[in-house]
Amino acid sequence: MTEPCLRIALGSTFCRIGDVDYNLAQIADFAEQARRAEAHVLLTPELSVTGYGSYPEVVALAECAGEGPVYAGLAAIARKTGVTVAAGFVERLGHGPGISHYVVFPGGEFVVQRKFRVTPYESPLVSALAGHPHGEPVPEKLDFAALHFPTFEIEGVRSAIVICADSGIAGLQDYFDTLGVRTVFAPVGAGGNVKERVRTSDLCTAEGRERYQRALEKAWFPGAGGVFECIVHRRAVAAVNQTGWDGRSYAHVGDGSVISPRGEMPVVLSGVPNLDFQRPAFRVGIIPLAHFEA
Repeated sequence: MTEPCLRIALGSTFCRIGDVDYNLAQIADFAEQARRAEAHVLLTPELSVTGYGSYPEVVALAECAGEGPVYAGLAAIARKTGVTVAAGFVERLGHGPGISHYVVFPGGEFVVQRKFRVTPYESPLVSALAGHPHGEPVPEKLDFAALHFPTFEIEGVRSAIVICADSGIAGLQDYFDTLGVRTVFAPVGAGGNVKERVRTSDLCTAEGRERYQRALEKAWFPGAGGVFECIVHRRAVAAVNQTGWDGRSYAHVGDGSVISPRGEMPVVLSGVPNLDFQRPAFRVGIIPLAHFEA
């Protein structure tokens, strides 16, 4: 008899800046792979549909939640494959364009999570906190009364989205305990400057090899702290980053992982700092539902 499981697909996209059709096509391909693997949900990176960054082409794609071409494309993908799709976009907020993430279900229903700790590098994209000036760092300590983390169910497991730097909000894990959140989906988009990456030819020099080693140490493992946090809070975490150089400033390494409430890792996407070998990547992590039991 098959043990009931939560199957989480990770899709590390190689995005084109401002090219919604191209990026949606990658997500559609990943969703089809997820369908064949019998995954329940596909997680793609921060701003996976628009491309990551504060570039004018990205900012111009801001849409009202549930009304624009990004939502329509994701809804069509979810409906066709039967897989719930989580993907990033720029949302038109009342005080400016913000970084948000859709969770779109096969029936067209959706949830939107907004990013609070938008970084200065992401300006003119703004924090979901309307009173916070864009272009300035958002502190770790925030008033949870001003924050909104909508929860949703995947295979009966209460879940939430945390976008990139928001994972550093002080007290967030304890707050999720009060909400009964058992799985956190963590889309990531930020990549290092392309000057921090290497190509194969750089490995012929001592300086290039040292740079490569530093990058590998950051990209190969999700970190013991995150694993222990899952164990302490009996919570799963799924995270995935974009991959590839965007042709401008950022070169994402494509790392990701699924960590179970027991601290096991059914999937680890090792980051690839070598620009010559970066490709879109897809993996499925399987967590028995029994692992969520206290």
